[in-house]
Amino acid sequence: MLHDILMFVPLMVCLFWMILHVVLSFRTNSFSMVMFTLAVAGLFFMIDGYNSSIHGTPGMQIWFSILYQLVAPSLIPVSVLYMVRLQSTDRFSALQFLWVLIPVGMFSATALLTSIIGVEELSSFLAVVNRNGLAELSLYKGEPVYSYYVWSNLILRVIIAFEMLYMILYLAALYRKKGWKIATLWDFFAHDGRAEVLQLQTIPMMCICIVYLVKVFLFKDYLDTHLTMTAILSIIVAFSVFYFALTAMFGAKETLTKEEMRNGMRYNYNRQNKQQVVEEMIGELIDDAEAEALKRIRSKIGVSPELEAWEKGEKSGEEEKSIASAIFSAVAESWDEDSLMGRFQKVMLEERLYLKPGLSLGDVAERLGSNKTYISKMVNNTYNLGFPELLNILRIDYAEHYIMLHKNAKQDEIAEACGFFSASSFNNTFKKITGMTPKVWVASQEKRRV
Repeated sequence: MLHDILMFVPLMVCLFWMILHVVLSFRTNSFSMVMFTLAVAGLFFMIDGYNSSIHGTPGMQIWFSILYQLVAPSLIPVSVLYMVRLQSTDRFSALQFLWVLIPVGMFSATALLTSIIGVEELSSFLAVVNRNGLAELSLYKGEPVYSYYVWSNLILRVIIAFEMLYMILYLAALYRKKGWKIATLWDFFAHDGRAEVLQLQTIPMMCICIVYLVKVFLFKDYLDTHLTMTAILSIIVAFSVFYFALTAMFGAKETLTKEEMRNGMRYNYNRQNKQQVVEEMIGELIDDAEAEALKRIRSKIGVSPELEAWEKGEKSGEEEKSIASAIFSAVAESWDEDSLMGRFQKVMLEERLYLKPGLSLGDVAERLGSNKTYISKMVNNTYNLGFPELLNILRIDYAEHYIMLHKNAKQDEIAEACGFFSASSFNNTFKKITGMTPKVWVASQEKRRV
């Protein structure tokens, strides 16, 4: 009984996250593809769970087999479409749906063979095979039921194995194309570093592909006699689906930290830590906000004295300052070299710790021998900025100097040198802070010099 329940855990995880996505992430661009992927995966896990159950009947096995021909070959193509959507908001092309021919063809052929042979005869045949194992197949060679089994089982296994291998190669090619590193994942899980959402999605997908590659090569009669193995594989799949659906909630973000995932449930705080959590959430929201939104927010809550002084200086024709230098110089007099703030200044400005990709508040706190709650409050109270916003300002300030010194540098090179994971992340942040793209900014600087 417990074994049968475990076989359906992946299905229950899919249903749970489908409901949660409907409630919490229905506005995201990837919502429809996430729901479609979870729906197809849920059907796949339901049928696979029933086929793995030791109490399944041959009659139900036949009807599930027909549906399985449609669902199983669709799982990987749908997953690939989801990952394409996560990378782009463009519409899918007609060529991207040619894979539909495979599941439709498999479904139609199996349904036709079932109607020709008859459900009763197939039920008797499957009962014998399930009871006595695959050795009984040789007795049915040349008969329609043998063709049915070859088509609905063996050929389907070949297709599933091919698609799983394709997905593994696709994910490997994606790693190479994006320039991802395994060290980034280690930094994300071990040190609360930052990683791309798309990269996080590849982990559970890879696990599911490996599990079903194993199951493809282990026939039913073997799995029925090794129930512990099937239970373990089902649990691995359930955890993989859970993590996939969890990270899919953040499809609108390009990068993510574990702290941001924890703050995804916006009101997950108590009376003691409410202010800390709210501050962190505001910092994240500021980091995500576009320039126009920041202007409107600033008009509602006012401008910090440091930034206001900098703006007045710029308007009065004083020598141009960077935002970063204005922020730091405004409070420089209050810094004691041995104080926590003084050490913060040293690691951030002199050692340029902000250039470390995926730098988190926890990393800075560990470096200074403090805790991230205190560092967060210190940064907010001193600069009137959240840590993520301050970090991006420092990086863009450095980027401006880097661009002028390396005018032939490519976008990826600039992004990496300034602590960003990708060129797109760098471009978005640069535009958010300066109000223009790097290319337009360079042109404006050249024009100003002339």
